[in-house]
This record gives sequence, C-alpha cells and structure tokens, in this order.
Amino acid sequence: MDRDKVVKWMEQFRSDIKPFCGGKADWERFDAGLALLKEKEPKEVKDKSKRIKFLDEYFEGECPSCRSFLDEHSNRNFCGYCGQEVKWE
Repeated sequence: MDRDKVVKWMEQFRSDIKPFCGGKADWERFDAGLALLKEKEPKEVKDKSKRIKFLDEYFEGECPSCRSFLDEHSNRNFCGYCGQEVKWE
C-alpha cells in the first residue's frame, strides 16, 4: 500500500470516527502520526551490497532511519520496525 493511499484512508477514518470516540490526547497523537506520515519521504536503502543471514533469513540492506535489516525480496517498500518508506533503486 502506498503512502498516499494510507494518508487518504487515515484522513477519512479521522473524519468518520472522531465525533464518536477518543479523547483529546488520543486525537493529538493520531494527528501527530498523520503529520509525520505526510512529511516522511522515501529514503534510499543503505548497504545494499551487504548480505546478512539471520535466523535462516537473508537481509540485503539497512533501513536509513533505524538501521534495521531489510529484505528486498519481501516486496516491502517500508521498514517493518520504524515505518520509514524506502527505495531499493
């Protein structure tokens, strides 16, 4: 799922649900997360030439934000740990 679709879904969710539930602090956190998602640009994967075996899986890159291992063949365009959108090219 690409970032634009997620942002659109979150904005729709917010407008549909906010009148019915959640406190002010909940919606402040939701809005802060949405703002971060909107501004987060895809970043280039680091160390793509590094191939690491960990628990019977091969990882072929490193997240540019949190330095977690990434696997190009999982068809993921984001880091599963911090949510950073990544580019493999």
